[in-house]
Amino acid sequence: MPHSIEASTIRILNSNGKTVGTGFLVSYDLAVTCAHVIVAAGAIDGDTIQVQFTGRSEKINALVEPKYWRDVKKGDVAILRLDSVPDGIPPLLLAPAESCRPGSGFRSFGYTSAAGIQGIHANGTIDGYLSEHRLLQLQSPQANHGISGGPVWDEARGAVVGMITKGHTELGRNQETTFATPAELFSEIYPELKPQARPENPFGDRGRIDDPARYFVRQPLTREVLDELRKHQSVSIVGDSQIGKSSLLWYITRMGPQLLNRPASDFAYFSLELVRSEDEFFEYLCDELGVPLCRGYKLEKALRGRQVILCLDEIEKMAWQGFSHDIRSELRGLADGASAPLTLVIASRSPLGQVFPDSPGMTSPLAGLCNHLSVPPFTPPEALALTRFRLNGTGSSLPDSLVESSCRQANGHPAALQKALHDLYEGMYP
Repeated sequence: MPHSIEASTIRILNSNGKTVGTGFLVSYDLAVTCAHVIVAAGAIDGDTIQVQFTGRSEKINALVEPKYWRDVKKGDVAILRLDSVPDGIPPLLLAPAESCRPGSGFRSFGYTSAAGIQGIHANGTIDGYLSEHRLLQLQSPQANHGISGGPVWDEARGAVVGMITKGHTELGRNQETTFATPAELFSEIYPELKPQARPENPFGDRGRIDDPARYFVRQPLTREVLDELRKHQSVSIVGDSQIGKSSLLWYITRMGPQLLNRPASDFAYFSLELVRSEDEFFEYLCDELGVPLCRGYKLEKALRGRQVILCLDEIEKMAWQGFSHDIRSELRGLADGASAPLTLVIASRSPLGQVFPDSPGMTSPLAGLCNHLSVPPFTPPEALALTRFRLNGTGSSLPDSLVESSCRQANGHPAALQKALHDLYEGMYP
């Protein structure tokens, strides 16, 4: 949903209560507007004027801070300290104008008039930053001189990058050209209003995501896995390479104690990537579980009375030379039954019966033990949810249509989708 800049804008009133321009909230009690708008209100720095928030009838006193006054020749900025701000009205996030991408769309709202309606929306494109003049150049058919003091909301970045200060007043080739004071100037005048730096690109993860704060919880898959574990039922998680199996196993290991209300000692993550033999496997396993080195009956005895959820990654390694059918039979023995010491969560690229095609007539130990759950590609709604999850709190945004397109081009594959969203973000925030 687009940000409601309208709610955070204010009318600047003269002594007769007439609207003479626009301003907008930038902190819990500060608003900015143009110095020439204050002059139009019949005031100067140090005076107190009255303002109204959009859609509100209450008139609020606002001090024109003399320390931060910049007349038209020195930047055309006035900072107002408001006596009060109604509940639920947020300050607008600021971002550097110099980082704007030419051609990006912007929105604004201000108290110019059209067809007898005072207070209208404006939209257009950002042409570029004029460093020599310290101005942001815009194109907009609505942004005439009456909208001075309105915020320039960069739609791609989800933040205010400037304040409209010079509207177009003449017909001709450049009749829709408008200029804005860059947000950087606000911080030079009042350091606490420093624009946010370009946030780090939140996309492009490679390999296992081991930070729960960055992990996007996919439903209903995660719920299905947890439901099986509550029944002490072992699970086989099957999906393509880099589709998120390792991240899911790590999430269960880290968050399982909270989600299943069990102690952290009941969870262990075990990747076979660096394990070369059965002896190394049991050495690693016993070390992870905190028991003396053993296997078979002795291991079952050492674990008796415990119920450990063991997440096994890269299980295909057990099909290599150095591993036998015996190790899988032992794992089955340790995980078979509701009172068994182990419950397994096994990640593989193919179903376990294909990974371990045991001899005809023999039961494939792990395949017969685990319920099968597939890890599907991301759907477009999931891609949108992932994007919003990663962008939450950054002040940035990506257009839904481009996110959905990226998901389709990546065929919903998480690794390819992350790469596509990374590139999309880089294009939006160069």
